[in-house]
Amino acid sequence: MARLVADLQKRMERTEPVTVMKDISDQCIFTQKEALFECEVKINYPEIALSWYKGTQKLDSSDKYDISISGDRHLLKIKNCQPADQGNYRVVCGPHISSAKLAVAEAEVEKHLQETAEIELAMAPMDVPDSSVQRPEVPSSVAIQVEIESWSEETVTQQVSIATAARVAVEEKVETKKVEMREGIPSKVPKAEEKPEEKPRASLKEPPPPTVPEATKPLEKKVAAVSEPEQKKAPSSKEAEEVQKPAAVPSPPAEKPGLPKKDEPKPQAPAEPKKVASAAKPEPEPEPKLKQRAEPEAKLKPKAEPEAKPAVKVEPDAKPGAVKKPATPPSKDQTKGPVQAPGGVKKEGSPAAEAAGGGRGRGLKPKQTPSPGEGRGRGLRPGGKGPTPPDEPFAGFKLKAVPLKFIKKLQDILLKEAESIGSAAVFECEVSPSTAITTWMKDDCNLRESPKHKFTSDGKDRKLNIIDVQLSDNGEYTCIAKNAGKEISCKAKLIVEELPLKWIKELEEETSAMKGQPLYMTCELNKEKDAIWKRNGEVLKKQAGKIQINVIGMQHALTIQNSNEADTGLISCEVSGQEDVKTSTNVKIIEIIRDWIVKPLRDQHVKPKANATFKCELFKESPNWKWLKGEEEITPSDKIEIKKEGKELTLTIKNCQPEDVAQYCMEVEGRLYTANLTLGEREAEILKPLASVEVVEKQDAVFETEISEDDVPGEWKLKGEVLTRSPTCEIHMERGVRKLTLKNCQLDHAGEVSYQALNAMTSAMLNVKERDIKVVRPLYSVEVTETETAKFETEISEEDLHATWKLKGEQLHPSPDVEIKEEGARHILVIFNCKMDMAGSIDFSAANAKSSAQLRVKARVIAVDRPLADASVTAGETATFECELSYEGIAVEWFLGGTKLEPSDRVSPHTHTHTHLSTHPS
Repeated sequence: MARLVADLQKRMERTEPVTVMKDISDQCIFTQKEALFECEVKINYPEIALSWYKGTQKLDSSDKYDISISGDRHLLKIKNCQPADQGNYRVVCGPHISSAKLAVAEAEVEKHLQETAEIELAMAPMDVPDSSVQRPEVPSSVAIQVEIESWSEETVTQQVSIATAARVAVEEKVETKKVEMREGIPSKVPKAEEKPEEKPRASLKEPPPPTVPEATKPLEKKVAAVSEPEQKKAPSSKEAEEVQKPAAVPSPPAEKPGLPKKDEPKPQAPAEPKKVASAAKPEPEPEPKLKQRAEPEAKLKPKAEPEAKPAVKVEPDAKPGAVKKPATPPSKDQTKGPVQAPGGVKKEGSPAAEAAGGGRGRGLKPKQTPSPGEGRGRGLRPGGKGPTPPDEPFAGFKLKAVPLKFIKKLQDILLKEAESIGSAAVFECEVSPSTAITTWMKDDCNLRESPKHKFTSDGKDRKLNIIDVQLSDNGEYTCIAKNAGKEISCKAKLIVEELPLKWIKELEEETSAMKGQPLYMTCELNKEKDAIWKRNGEVLKKQAGKIQINVIGMQHALTIQNSNEADTGLISCEVSGQEDVKTSTNVKIIEIIRDWIVKPLRDQHVKPKANATFKCELFKESPNWKWLKGEEEITPSDKIEIKKEGKELTLTIKNCQPEDVAQYCMEVEGRLYTANLTLGEREAEILKPLASVEVVEKQDAVFETEISEDDVPGEWKLKGEVLTRSPTCEIHMERGVRKLTLKNCQLDHAGEVSYQALNAMTSAMLNVKERDIKVVRPLYSVEVTETETAKFETEISEEDLHATWKLKGEQLHPSPDVEIKEEGARHILVIFNCKMDMAGSIDFSAANAKSSAQLRVKARVIAVDRPLADASVTAGETATFECELSYEGIAVEWFLGGTKLEPSDRVSPHTHTHTHLSTHPS
């Protein structure tokens, strides 16, 4: 009980359950590395534990996580970090909650960037003039790529100067282009190299030589040929526009969503299907690429139908599909030499002529004259900047902004209070496009990122993490997404179901304490609520030095110091505002009373027929008392009179006769106090009464009195007990003088000393004072290393005096780890095998002599004096590994390849002082 009270007093003196000296911080680590979260927290209450969490999942030591404690330092080590380990990590210690983020980065990202750069660099060959000459000789995709790159570098500017009216259409195509083709070229070149699809397109380029006047135009054709096999982007902006626009004018675009190549040859002219087939052969490798190529082929289809669209030939309509159709026909024509000659010419500069002569074997038609400002974009090199593309639709299509919408909306979260308090709640949604900016609100109030609310944005995913959910977090949460001046929102509710309030630990039915000792009561609710303490219906309030009321989380405690009778009664603890939720206990104060009567009963000696009166005074009021004669209870009668006046009790026996001679007793609370009644004619008189004596401990006390009768010995009593002669008690008689000597008086001898002879009685008090003991040599603090022995020694002024030793407030007794010696005035304490948790205060006390010192224990540093050495043995022999440590008695474990070895027939570990051996038969 005393230990519990001391612990509570310490708690009440403290201000905070925990003291945070260093908190955890965000960590960024590479994959397959170790992440370390560290905090320094001083825990003031032993029942508080520190826990680690990832999100809402509690972490324990495992192969993945290593949780360790070093003094007040708490460590969480995450091994072999992977992207899945990213997230919020929390540390929870009593009321303190903090979190930090772990980010895991990929170390190979830079490699990918370098590879991309290399691809772009590889796309700048320098063979412009040769590409036009080698068209018929280049069946491979590699040659096609070379020609494309050469065109972009050399003859672009020359072509602009030499360009005829046909080039105007190409330039217009460049203007209508909405896609940046410079970025696409590098990615397309590798694809052309990997795939043989461009070979047939190389053959398509062969027919252009017959058209002598347009020798420079084949360069542009080559660009288109490269763009077609690459499917996604054309090498030049002009050709890309040409391929897409023809698809917009005719109906064939509807066929694009279907199978790209199979459906395209059907609507085309009889000569066209062959081209489609030849172009489709290299493309079947990947399915997605087939779809991409299907688009240019579908665009080729209009070439079969251009004859029906003469209206497109109008000069102002150079941008429509009619002008762009010729760009696709050359690709189809490239599959066959004879058909490609006109196709190549159409592709370079005469969209109108190509539209009219899209069929096989048809002649060239006059081309339109370009407007003054339409030729600027031609001949630009890949690294240069071209004119800003117009906002006109591309191939009849407009790029529409991605609609702002929630792909995945917020969902209501329902939690039970018991499960949610202290955990986290996460609202998740997905918004499109991913560039949308999101904000969060609670009950129409903006939320800001804080330790309580964490916002996460990862692509389209949006998350709101509510840390340490409380009842106050109930409400409606809104995610607002904004993009391009538009705004949408979605809502969800966080509902924390409040559990009914109840006591999970009630007060004991009855609480008792010794008088003068502290009274401690505690109870606990299932949630944090204010409570009121009452005694017999009256509210108890804090009172310095008497009443202390403490609240530790959900636990409520009441401490009453120096308890007495006034503290008894019904004490209850009620929840504020809910008086029906209460718990109560009946408090009793136990008082240890050594003597229930203030003065002992006195023997009575009277003459026959006289009255004998026994008197006593109770120590405190009690209903449990009675008079006895022998073993029989005495009741009032004509002969016996019993009175009670306050604490005084009186027994009167009238007209005493020989049969009344006996031993009379007073019984109080089960304790007996006796006195004798005797009859006689003689009476004695006290001539010299006793006088009170005061002595110092271990001194002798002498009492002396004188009576009128010399031959009557009388009787001595100390605190009601009859004294007889002994080594510590001497009784002398000399005529009428009676003398009592008490030797080596102790503190517990203090009390009333009485002498009675016949009817004569006298008494006095014996007071024993404590000796004044001095500390001759005080204790000194000792510092030892763990497992070592600590010795404390002190010396006092008196010998043979029993002393008490305490460690951190707890009394020490002799044991295998504790030795207590008393050598005269010297007192010695020896503590063996000291441990870290033994560090603290050492207190010595003997009588009023006291001394204290500190025991400090240092952690030992274990070193390997002789490390393990490699062993090489042949099959059938025994391998022995041996090492030597700096300390003895250290438990060691052996491992083989990370697996712990247990003693067995094959493994035999041994320990000899500092040396540890392990044998392994092979």
